[in-house]
Amino acid sequence: MTSIVSPLVSVAILTYNSSKFIAEAINSALEQGYSNIEIVISDDASTDDTMNIVHEYARNYPDKIRVLANEINTGPVNNWFKCIWACRGKYIVALAGDDKFLPSIIAKQVAIMENDPNNIICYTDASVFDVYLQKELYCLGDKRPPLSGGIQVALSEAIYYSPTLMFRSKFRAKENIFADIRYGADLAFYKEVRILAGNKGKIN
Repeated sequence: MTSIVSPLVSVAILTYNSSKFIAEAINSALEQGYSNIEIVISDDASTDDTMNIVHEYARNYPDKIRVLANEINTGPVNNWFKCIWACRGKYIVALAGDDKFLPSIIAKQVAIMENDPNNIICYTDASVFDVYLQKELYCLGDKRPPLSGGIQVALSEAIYYSPTLMFRSKFRAKENIFADIRYGADLAFYKEVRILAGNKGKIN
């Protein structure tokens, strides 16, 4: 009987002074129920307790977690590229240090991606939660519904919900052309991923 090996998924976690939330972010990745993951954490010279927390997790999960640490603050875009270039998985999903995954999202996304090799990007709705009020404020889809389709969608004004987005690592850019972009670099990056995939690539 042939066993099916689940593809490696890289969870790219970006941190900067994320000590209040980083444990919850890491736990949400570890508790996915999808075993074949690596967690790559890239810290952008935090000045709080973030790195102490991250290193403790790395000691407890040495086969799952790798830590990258910038000696000086390089900015979110440069830190993002450093992190994704270090990822080894077939698929990459990003997570900010103050975000967290909903249960089983990675397995569901892998199933969609594996079902069709032309699926380049897979994303879903995301909820915005106020940790101080302890309540959900709204879903991003309430403001702009998720879209799926081909190159036309990629070039439209579609907003990909970064905290829920998985993409094929082979289409990540080899050069950081967004270093000077202050806002919207994540959207520009994912548009580039989609364009690099060619005419057959799809967003789902």
